[in-house]
Amino acid sequence: MKNLYRALLAGALPLLAGCHAEPGNTTATPPAHPPQAAVPRATAPTAAPVAAAPPFTGYHRYRGRVGGRPVTVVLTIDSTEAYHGKKLACTGSYYYGQATGGLLNLAAKGTYQPQQPLQLRESASARATGTWQATQPAGPLLSGTWTSPAGKQLPFELREDYTDGRGHLMAVRYEVLGESVVLPCQLEHYEEETKEEYRTRLENAPNGYDLPFLHLLGPDTLRRSLGALQCPVPRERRQLVRAQAKENGCNYHSESLQVDYNDYGLLAWSGAWTDEYEGGARPGHGQSATVYDLRTGHVSTMADVFRTGADALLQRLITQHILHDDNPDLTPTPGLAVPARADNLAPLPSDFSLEENGIAFLYNIDELAQLTDGGAIILSVPVPYRELQPLLRPTSPVARMLRERGLWRGQ
Repeated sequence: MKNLYRALLAGALPLLAGCHAEPGNTTATPPAHPPQAAVPRATAPTAAPVAAAPPFTGYHRYRGRVGGRPVTVVLTIDSTEAYHGKKLACTGSYYYGQATGGLLNLAAKGTYQPQQPLQLRESASARATGTWQATQPAGPLLSGTWTSPAGKQLPFELREDYTDGRGHLMAVRYEVLGESVVLPCQLEHYEEETKEEYRTRLENAPNGYDLPFLHLLGPDTLRRSLGALQCPVPRERRQLVRAQAKENGCNYHSESLQVDYNDYGLLAWSGAWTDEYEGGARPGHGQSATVYDLRTGHVSTMADVFRTGADALLQRLITQHILHDDNPDLTPTPGLAVPARADNLAPLPSDFSLEENGIAFLYNIDELAQLTDGGAIILSVPVPYRELQPLLRPTSPVARMLRERGLWRGQ
């Protein structure tokens, strides 16, 4: 499914533009007889209807300053499950300079009101660290006042920008689209099965196909290096999902997609999939991830990121974090030390994703049976960049990102 999923993300670069009907050229026919004189009446001009502005939603990245210090702010405005899609939530984060000091979290203060001046509360480790009061609703330009918990105030100015100001693409604006289809299911009749029993089994049979698509937005996404990332146009998406549903038969297949990192020229996303089979004992599960270099248009593999000969060291490092980290997705075997033999270490994963502070290695719990007493069926094991640096290729996109952030030691 992983290869299929990646193939679905590749497609032609669609250019979307608004279409408007061309105004027709009309010619007035003169009357057969001249009209009789009439007193001209002044009429008030009819005001043209003003189209409502589209909602300012989705992922947005800003560059600007707070009290003279450079900042990068990311906001995501989207519907929340808690409100069943009827209300919007505004969350995000920001960092000063190159993010060496870490991220600070942002969230709408109170209930998010899209038509009101934007108010954000700032926090770090669940501790309030400030508030942002804009003079305008969320949009491509934001300005206002930042206030510390002690009452200190600083002006801020932000402009939506996905570059570093020198033409280098740092991030992309995106949205995650979904396509679903449910098709009639044809099951084989069991021997001695009644019509009623067959009808009941047919009604309860899983049948459907859900696929997410990463859709890039904005003029920056028209760059040649991003062509392979553009998702198919709506008609092609529907055809593709319908074809997969027919091939899948009487099963239910669903996938999810989330962007894990989108900065410093790298875009990383991960997804999980579930297959439910008619009569199956338990659903099938899996996950995949992709790390994409926005500047070159290449997908980064394990071999691209890690040095030759680093496999055993990387396995040992991952195993240490499996056994000693407080990971809610797994339960390590009590008292187990890091195995001395390489063949007893955690295997190298086929997929990894990027996070703000490290690389997340993806596993199925069955791959870690010798190290754990159970856990989530699919899970990730994060390892900090500072521990991974000796194993990284200095010419890799990840090393480039760390240098630009000032996190590459010995530079």
